[in-house]
Amino acid sequence: MRTIRTVVAAAVAATLLGGTAACGGHRERTPKEAFQAAAKVMADAGAAKVVLQRQDPVEGASSGSGVLSWGSKPAMELVMRHGAAQVQVRTLDGIVYLVADPEQSAWMGGRHWMRFDPRTSHGDGAGAAVYSTWGEQLSPASDLTALAAVGRLRQVGPEKLDDMDTVHYRASASVADLVGASSDLSPEQRTSVLDAYRKQGATSITVDVWIDAKDQVVQERRACLLAKGSETTSTRYSAIGMEVDIQAPLPDDTFDTQNLSSGDTPGGATDTPGGATGAAGGATDAPGDATG
Repeated sequence: MRTIRTVVAAAVAATLLGGTAACGGHRERTPKEAFQAAAKVMADAGAAKVVLQRQDPVEGASSGSGVLSWGSKPAMELVMRHGAAQVQVRTLDGIVYLVADPEQSAWMGGRHWMRFDPRTSHGDGAGAAVYSTWGEQLSPASDLTALAAVGRLRQVGPEKLDDMDTVHYRASASVADLVGASSDLSPEQRTSVLDAYRKQGATSITVDVWIDAKDQVVQERRACLLAKGSETTSTRYSAIGMEVDIQAPLPDDTFDTQNLSSGDTPGGATDTPGGATGAAGGATDAPGDATG
């Protein structure tokens, strides 16, 4: 059977944002102080709409949009796009749900969702399992805190984003330091994310962030040099602090991949668009090379 094209953009991440400076009448402060102030604001906000744009040196352009919540109960609901391929993904309580295409749905007896538990799924579910940490990795609060702790920070200067006044910051850090400082990741998740980066030859990340007068992160752009070339991902945040209620699909409409025999999946292996077996169109990437 043909492969599942789980599309991926990045981001999703979700994953490492920046801070604010002398903005909106605030006193002049260091980049680290600005990052810490923005981390608190974003932690209190807890959710936002996100729009993702990613450029991969091999897979090309991909994108995504949806809603994201972070903190004590990370969850997300996104539509990911890569070329003509598209997939809807939800994560909740560490479980990944992917919408099936018509062929897969027929294979699953008319059910429309596939359920992947990264702790129990077979190896064929590795591509989908990568999504399980996107909520944590795309958390702007966690990213800001980690960058403030281990990043090399500087203020680029005031900039307009659309009609918004913002302050642009840039941070860089080694992958190992940044993942190690990411408090929202469990030890097992840190190991998984680090392994994904190492397989791609990534050692450092540069993150640009734009903060508004309310100390809200409104845009992030990250760049990572991989063995295959340079990869960039941009995330726009809006409706910051919105109410989010992401629910698991109905059990009767969900196929649990734990019930599959080893090596058997509906429609084939859980590859991302372009045939990659990971997030963001690459091999088990963190979203947008995020590690927060």
